[in-house]
Amino acid sequence: AEESNAAAAARVVCDACGLPPEPSKKLVRCGRCKSAWYHDAACQRKAYPSHKKRCRKAAAAATTTTSTTAIATSNTAATNTTATTSNSMFTVERRPNRGRCMIANRQLDRGARLSSSSDHGDGDSSQFQPIVPPVLMASTRGTRCAHCFGSGAKLMLDGPPPQMRPLLHQFCSNRCMNACRDRAREEEMAAFQFVNRQSQQLQDHPSKVASIGPTALLLYRLICHMIKTDSDCLSDMESHIDELEGADDQDEKDFIRTTAMAAKGLFMCSRMATFAQNSSGIGSEVIDENYLLSAVSKIATNAFTVCDGEGSSLGFGLYPAAAVINHSCEPNLVQTFQYGGTENKPPSLLLTTCRSVADRDQLCIAYTDSRAPAKRRREILLTGYKFLCTCSRCENADSGDDDDDTVTND
Repeated sequence: AEESNAAAAARVVCDACGLPPEPSKKLVRCGRCKSAWYHDAACQRKAYPSHKKRCRKAAAAATTTTSTTAIATSNTAATNTTATTSNSMFTVERRPNRGRCMIANRQLDRGARLSSSSDHGDGDSSQFQPIVPPVLMASTRGTRCAHCFGSGAKLMLDGPPPQMRPLLHQFCSNRCMNACRDRAREEEMAAFQFVNRQSQQLQDHPSKVASIGPTALLLYRLICHMIKTDSDCLSDMESHIDELEGADDQDEKDFIRTTAMAAKGLFMCSRMATFAQNSSGIGSEVIDENYLLSAVSKIATNAFTVCDGEGSSLGFGLYPAAAVINHSCEPNLVQTFQYGGTENKPPSLLLTTCRSVADRDQLCIAYTDSRAPAKRRREILLTGYKFLCTCSRCENADSGDDDDDTVTND
């Protein structure tokens, strides 16, 4: 993910209009050269004619320096302190102003499937595995298998009637149901207790409904996983919670806080809470309010939406080996998912090159629809990922040279 721009707090004025940031807001920086700061995309467009040449020079200089350093580092023995993960196809390392990146270890032809041999999951090495099983969207819980995301789900665990279950886990086969029976039963029981408690507290507020969204359920699973393994699996992931503190997006703030508290409430109603209380591990740390708020932001920033073949959203999950992949409006990777079928496993992520990639080039995906107009792409990236995109496509759109309707990934 893009590196945080918290340094903007120390910036005094906008490079376009020369004015200081508005109260309770921070300036955002140019996503290409990282040396200019603006109030928003409008200020950036205003400054583009005068900034363009300086931006390209600064970006080219940074790229040259980075490439030279990276090549020298890769030729050094196993003392490489930049790389954090490596296999025959890619390495994960930090680059200036980009944070952790996925870098090609050799030339890759179009259509190459990345190997996940550095991942800790089981199965086919071309499949990236999630930290914990992904979760279905609320809209797909009634039609998809809660384990493999396959269609035709109809089997369910014994318990309360379906209309009384906050989490309606259904399964496509006995194999899927048996694969996660204990976890699914615990989740349903904890959710039933949590929603009942919340409903009693909300009796005087009929407009509010107690529920458990998919993000809260995924965070609950992550909490349980971290307590069982006594390790923080989110520690290396980017969060934008600091940027949100100075923003005026109250809806996003409310969502993060509500989701964090729902995940904690679900956890406190589970048997895992008793285990955590009797353990000397990190249990108390991962249910701390500030930690949970940051964790929700990390999920929103790093999770992948699991889609079917037509691009419809089924659910989402965290795939740690792929969470380092940065955005590009001209991506060289495309993500697809393998789910359902006879393997009876949670959905796995597949990453395939959609164009040839040179050795030491950064591997990127599109965080948004790369065919959308530049203005729309920038809005989504600024709102959801807190950075302004100034790639060549977005810059060409500013100067009227880019025809967004004709751009493809071929």
